[in-house]
Amino acid sequence: MSLQRRHVLAGFAALTLLAFLWADLSGPAPDPWLTLRQIGWGILHPTLPALPALAHAAALTVAFALCGVALGAGAGLLLAPLYQFAPVRWLCVSVRAVHELFWARCPKGRQTLVLCTSSGTECIVIDAASGTEEVVES
Repeated sequence: MSLQRRHVLAGFAALTLLAFLWADLSGPAPDPWLTLRQIGWGILHPTLPALPALAHAAALTVAFALCGVALGAGAGLLLAPLYQFAPVRWLCVSVRAVHELFWARCPKGRQTLVLCTSSGTECIVIDAASGTEEVVES
């Protein structure tokens, strides 16, 4: 028996419907105009003492991203000839999906900006609604 695309699609559709049984669909719906007003207020009246910490966190985030891109390009170059094998494809897909786990850690209903350190073990979470900063350790 060969696995056809429609069977795979039907399987994913069934898993999606099954996942809805455990889904938390009661997330808050923030007022978009209030959020825009708060963002505008933050742009017009920035908190200057926080700027050096934000610049440092942004620089670490860019450095982390550049290292990730360089490692990904190198690994992709080495794995490209082997991509025809299913285990290599599975490895590539699973590594590609890891970043979604970091976004899943963000609290529900919060408009946040997340800046991670170069080690990826510590993040600065800035809540856009209240302007508060919080350091989150992995």
